[in-house]
Amino acid sequence: MEKGSTNSQVSFFNKYFSDAAASLPQRPLKHGECQTAAGQKCTLCLAHRINYDDEYRIKNTALQEYWKVHRFPQPIHALVPSPFGRNYRIVTKRKVFSSNGKLQLGLIGTDDEPAGVHPLLVGQCMIEPSAHSDIYRCVQEYLNRKEFRAIAEAMNYVVVKGNYEEFTVIFNVASMD
Repeated sequence: MEKGSTNSQVSFFNKYFSDAAASLPQRPLKHGECQTAAGQKCTLCLAHRINYDDEYRIKNTALQEYWKVHRFPQPIHALVPSPFGRNYRIVTKRKVFSSNGKLQLGLIGTDDEPAGVHPLLVGQCMIEPSAHSDIYRCVQEYLNRKEFRAIAEAMNYVVVKGNYEEFTVIFNVASMD
């Protein structure tokens, strides 16, 4: 494999990581955590599958192995762990979906679904601060009120960003008069 071959480098790392993660038992999930109310697991990341300590350890090992296989001359240091473990992501977004006359904010679920893009309505995404879930629930409640219907129908995404104490909510709209 050539050092400049980005796709094969990513494939090497992903394969190593996926193989190592697959050998671990499924972590127990709390109600709504990384899954829909019907129990469909979110597969957009591995938070539904393995705990943070295992993920960190596997990523470090995969990176060290990758470095060793490619014989890069520079030394590689261990990855810096998140001080929060999970719940670290401070910029998140939800797509606005219309279903049966109601608007729903969901992650974009596409895995093994012949119907294409659909909302994945997880109660709590474990890589996001819990306050983000609360914000999305509140925004969704408002979007389904009659007086906000015009803006709701023009919306594409709701984005939450900030830090762990203050948040900004961004409404991404397609177009509006």
